[in-house]
Amino acid sequence: MLTIKFQTEDPKRALEIVEDRRSRGYDAWIEDERGKVVDEQPFKNKFEPTKPTLRERAIGLLIGLLVVLTTVVVALGIGRFAG
Repeated sequence: MLTIKFQTEDPKRALEIVEDRRSRGYDAWIEDERGKVVDEQPFKNKFEPTKPTLRERAIGLLIGLLVVLTTVVVALGIGRFAG
């Protein structure tokens, strides 16, 4: 049996290599410095983008509305002084 080893300090790159090898039909796993197999699930969860919560979306909407309101107020104020 042929064994090919890759060494990297980047967990994201390690996942890419393992998934590439598996897609080619090889048995692949990630080991730590001592040669023990590492659970990949925490790495996968860490790099997956998360959806914003309802509270985060509401705060974003509120900030956007405040920016628009401030812009309108400033524009009207400048127009009043210029005219």
